[in-house]
Amino acid sequence: MDYAQLRPNSSEMTQYEFKILEIIQKNPDIHHNGILDLSVPKYMAKKTAQRAIQSLISRGLIFVNKVGRQTQYSFNEGKEQINPDDLRKSVLVWSMFDEHDTKMLEKRYSELSTMQKTGEALFQIQLALQNISQLSLLESLENPSEESLKKERIKLKKRIRKIINLVRKDKDYKIVYPVMMQILSSRKLEFSLNVDRPEFKIKK
Repeated sequence: MDYAQLRPNSSEMTQYEFKILEIIQKNPDIHHNGILDLSVPKYMAKKTAQRAIQSLISRGLIFVNKVGRQTQYSFNEGKEQINPDDLRKSVLVWSMFDEHDTKMLEKRYSELSTMQKTGEALFQIQLALQNISQLSLLESLENPSEESLKKERIKLKKRIRKIINLVRKDKDYKIVYPVMMQILSSRKLEFSLNVDRPEFKIKK
């Protein structure tokens, strides 16, 4: 199983979703048809508005309230607060999955095409960097000198170094390494999510 596919991509919020949020903010407890009246056709098509509403519900950003026959929407006030325990759990769980992917990559790396090698290495480095970013957020909410957070940060940096060394020691180093470093240095990490990456399966 490719655990990386489970990680939500929060960067995919659309302009239509933001417009729906703006409408709800200006009109607390607005009902479904009210949102459509204010958004269609001025800002979007009816189907687009309905998809945007469903997406916001699935993200947990708005609540659905049934009042009689009407469906009303309001902000999820809980989203304004970050629970450090939830963030800590997320970092540790994804770190474990990322570590598994790195071990599988070490076993299969030499068999991949140059494009797959580049994509997979960048993908895993990006995941490690995302976890480091979450650790920084966690440290800003809690005790920045906590030993467990420091150890996790060191582990993530070692994983990035391991992936880079794997690339540098491979026969396709002269192709993969320059491309990878150019993308990393320009911060165009989204490239790593769009290339063909191999599916690693656990052998029973």
